[in-house]
Amino acid sequence: VQGSRNTATGYRIDGASNVDPYGSGVAITFSQSAIDRFELVPNGFEARYGEFSGGVVNVTTRSGTNDFKGHVGYFYRDDSFVSNPPVEYPDQVHDKAPDTRHFLEGAIGGAITPDKLHYFATLEYRKSEVGGVFSESTVDTDTYLGSFKLNWLQSNSDNWTIFGAFNTYDTVNIVLADPFIAPEFNADEKDNRLMLSVQQSHVFSDSLFLESQFSYLRSNQERLRVNPDAHVTLYRFTPEGTYTSGRYTSDLDRNVDRLRLQETLTWNVKRHNVRFGVDLGYLSSSLEQRIGQTRFDFRDTGWDAAYHYDFDDVSYGASGFEGSLYAQDSWRLSNRFVFDFGGRVEYQEILGNTDFSPRLGLAWDVTGDAKTKIYANAGRFIERVYDRYLEWGSQPGGRFSIVLSPTGDLADGVGLPVGAFGYRIGGDNPTPYADVWSIGVERLLGRDYRIGLAYTDKKLENQLLTYFINEGTTDWYEFRADGEGTYKGLDLTFSKSFSKNWQMLASYTWSESRGMGSSLGTFYGPTQLPNSSAIEDSDRTHLFKVSGAWQLPLGFLISGTYRYSSGLPYSVVGNNVNNEPIYIGERNSQRMPDAQSLDMTLQWGVDIKSTRLTLVVEGFNLTNHENVVAVSTGEVGHGEPTAFDVSRTFQIGAKFDF
Repeated sequence: VQGSRNTATGYRIDGASNVDPYGSGVAITFSQSAIDRFELVPNGFEARYGEFSGGVVNVTTRSGTNDFKGHVGYFYRDDSFVSNPPVEYPDQVHDKAPDTRHFLEGAIGGAITPDKLHYFATLEYRKSEVGGVFSESTVDTDTYLGSFKLNWLQSNSDNWTIFGAFNTYDTVNIVLADPFIAPEFNADEKDNRLMLSVQQSHVFSDSLFLESQFSYLRSNQERLRVNPDAHVTLYRFTPEGTYTSGRYTSDLDRNVDRLRLQETLTWNVKRHNVRFGVDLGYLSSSLEQRIGQTRFDFRDTGWDAAYHYDFDDVSYGASGFEGSLYAQDSWRLSNRFVFDFGGRVEYQEILGNTDFSPRLGLAWDVTGDAKTKIYANAGRFIERVYDRYLEWGSQPGGRFSIVLSPTGDLADGVGLPVGAFGYRIGGDNPTPYADVWSIGVERLLGRDYRIGLAYTDKKLENQLLTYFINEGTTDWYEFRADGEGTYKGLDLTFSKSFSKNWQMLASYTWSESRGMGSSLGTFYGPTQLPNSSAIEDSDRTHLFKVSGAWQLPLGFLISGTYRYSSGLPYSVVGNNVNNEPIYIGERNSQRMPDAQSLDMTLQWGVDIKSTRLTLVVEGFNLTNHENVVAVSTGEVGHGEPTAFDVSRTFQIGAKFDF
């Protein structure tokens, strides 16, 4: 979001943190039937939100009512619904990417005690077999998503909410050999997650109330090689680029437990809305991992040699307190001016840092009729250091050897010991953060139309990066929090609220994102490249989106989304006389082709007594545009696609509501 890494976006479910503390991203996923509404706050958010610089996604789940209601839905797509890519390539294995999916969802809600005690529950089963165009491989996943919510109005002053959710993922990797995938890569995974939350709100008076919430998150991930003798992950270097068998082969057992207690006191006094809050937590993370051998094969570059890397077993465990305090005030200076200010203090015991982030905001009703608003905000936004970074820095490392004249597809041979490698965290580990300011204007036209223009400027500091350091016979992969970056973006928006049977939302963004690298890697071996400031990996200069819905006669509804964006940048990589990788020109000096996609849905619904049946047809990338998401980066033939987004695909479904 606006130049920040994808690990810097926060997710909240009914006020509780829904962020995976190990690698960031969403911790618990829900059936769409469980979601009542959501919002994305991209910047300028108040002091009550912390840990992230890239925006906050707030999700509110659905509650039961006095009336009993239910929902059953089924959606389906298979390979016959998928079109061939618009262009064929010499290394293409499949004429189209395998894609078969089943979605079965159900929900019920109602009252245990009318006006007092309500419930709402969902359960969803997903089965998918998905593959790629350039490899004979599929990933077979069975997923179960469940949630339950209980609302209890104890009195006019006290309200309780109990919420629970679970995710179960069972993944089987079915990998067949091709020139770039080693059959030893086969590994199955099980991923089980659980979230529990208890909320209570107490009203002291018309101007003072307290919100309390306790939440618990549990995550367990297990990966087991199908073949216990599997031992090789292969990187093959060619003039056209580097090919890999995928993630390293390993057996893995990871556990994460997180407890959170939040207390928020809100006080409305005269022209002030004051809020004080505390967020206390405890995080425990552990990992046991046995990593198979990794090999680097250089024969296609003209060097008849390979490197073999052998890893020591990994055993990691860390736990500690985490917490924050904040205060904020929304001060109505007059009927036309509102001034927001506040501050937040955050602490992570595992990292050992304490950080302060101030926030300021101003909104002005220019014309006094609530139709024209000018606003501005500025603040510092601290980024959570996710547990994966600390785990990587504690890995023991291993040894590597060189094999001269290797044989076979997997570069077999007897290795001559060359040296050792290890991992470490360098420097004093300052916390990553972003200083952001933005200014904008919005205008309401008539009753239904709204236009807006906004500019955002962001400066990123202490970003996490990986360095390769050679100290004699030891190679170090050192992690430091010393990266820098900038983002400048201009947003133009237009919206029409639902009236006269249709609605629309459109936006255009021009932006530039620069920095020293948008990702943090663990093990690059000979492919480690020096960090350099340039256009970021995620930069898209132009982005245009439009979406809308139109209610037609006879129960038909048509909706759609169109998206156009500049292609992602990429670097051209070659080798110097010592066979070490170097950038050919500036990092990210090239771009992939522009991307665009048109997705549409047609629904038809009919009422049958007290029930409603809806039939659905959905189409994704209807123009079958070739949306390239990865290309070859070698000096010879760079830019040739190695991965695509979805080709034109259809999905059908039916929904039954009662």
